[in-house]
Formats: sequence, C-alpha cells, structure tokens
Amino acid sequence: MLRELARVHLIGEHVPGRFSFHDLLRAYAAEQAHHTGSPADSGAAVGRVLDHYLHTAASAVFLLNPSQEPVVLAPLRPGAAAGQPADYSQALAWFEAEHQVLLAAVTLAAGSGFDRHAWQLPWAMASFLQTRGYWQEWAAIQCTALTAATRLGDAAAQALSSRLLANACNQVGDHDQALGHFASSLALYQRLGNCLGEARTHESLSVLAEEEGRYADALGHDEQALRLYQAMCDRANEAEALNAVGWDYGLLGDYQQARTFCRQALTLSAEVGHHRLEAHV
Repeated sequence: MLRELARVHLIGEHVPGRFSFHDLLRAYAAEQAHHTGSPADSGAAVGRVLDHYLHTAASAVFLLNPSQEPVVLAPLRPGAAAGQPADYSQALAWFEAEHQVLLAAVTLAAGSGFDRHAWQLPWAMASFLQTRGYWQEWAAIQCTALTAATRLGDAAAQALSSRLLANACNQVGDHDQALGHFASSLALYQRLGNCLGEARTHESLSVLAEEEGRYADALGHDEQALRLYQAMCDRANEAEALNAVGWDYGLLGDYQQARTFCRQALTLSAEVGHHRLEAHV
C-alpha cells in the first residue's frame, strides 16, 4: 500500500523505508478521515500507532540502559505490532530516527485521551534524551507525563513521572523545581512501599546535592540508595550505587574509600554486563 501511494506521488519515500506526506496532502487526508471515518475507527488507529511506538521504545530503552526502572505497559491492542531492536546500536539508531516522531506521539497521546501512553512514552524516552542532552525536550514531555498520570489518579505513575521531571529540571538548572518534584516523588514511593523508586530518588537527590556543593549530603543519599538496592538483590543498580558512593568519597577527599567502592562497582558492572556503567567507573 505504501509503495502504491508513493508511485502516484501521494507520499514520499525520502530515505529507504521512511515515508512522509506533503503538509497539504496530510491535511487533506486528515480531513477525509474526519468526514468519512467513524470516531471509533479513528481512535482505534491512533491507539495502534501509539502502541507501536510505546512497545518498541520500551524494548529499545532496556538495551540502552539495563537498569531502567520497569513499568507495566499499556497492552498491545489487536492489529498493533512492536519492533524489537536487537542490540544497543540498533536501539540507539531507532531512537535517533524516531526522535521527532516520538515527541509528536506524546502530544498526540495527551490530546487524544491516551493518558497511559502519555506518561509511559516519556518514561521510555528518558534515557535517550538524557544521553543526547535534549534537556528542554525532556522537561517538556515530563510535564505532559505528570499531568497525564495525575489525570489517571495513578500514584505509581505520578511518583515516577515526578522523579523524571525533577531530573530534567535539574539538568536545565532549575534546582528549586527539581527539589519540589523530588520531595513529592519520594513521599509517594515511600507511601507505596516502592523501594526501587525510593532508591532512584535518593540517587537523584545526591546528584542535586553534589551540584550545590553539599558533598556529605550527596554521600548520605547514595548510601541510602545502596542499602535499598542490596536489600532488593538488584545487582545492576547496586553497581551504579557503589560507583556513586565511591565518587562521593572522592569529592570529600577520602581517596582510599573512593577506590574501594569504585573497584567494587567495576567488578559488579562487568559481571552484570552493564557496559555503560563500566565506562563511567
């Protein structure tokens, strides 16, 4: 069907395998769909598109970041299909190719009543946007995510979205906003008994404390995160926390302790195959 549309110049294949409308033809197609289709059919089509991007992004993000906090995804509806990147390089290439489309999908989800997609897509995009330094985009879609999670009344989604929004605010230098969102997130995680989220929030609070020169506070937060990860037997995140504690000791001038913790982090990250962390250590 795509090849036939391209043959008669209704869509263009600007690079192999990627198709786009001219703006006027897109507007005309949308108008025809509005007049000739039913709202139910249109909504189902939007849902299938959002399912595709959400589930593909979710598969890709764990290849970029094995320690990504998991969520229970909105289920694939009939007729929807998800891509499966094979490795880190394919996952990164997919995010690069779909970057602008994913941002548009978040806006579409929020404006079409797909609030679960509207907060889960930003979760799936966070590692890519952070790695590439798209701080402003990250902050914008995390605001959308938190609004959607709040509309749903989903406390777990609000906790996660608040934490990610706080991280994005921290990256753009808005420390006061970041601290407020971190406090909300930590309170929700503790109320829910979510030790993983609580540990992640302590790690993020450590980053904020470090940026403000409060190195002892940073160490305290990272030590709390480390204890939580060890209690959960979460080895990938334990490795990250060990490295963070080592870094904090280095900032405080205790280089012997810094080396001890960083060497433990290096050993454990190699054991669990966390190669990005190995490079950081």
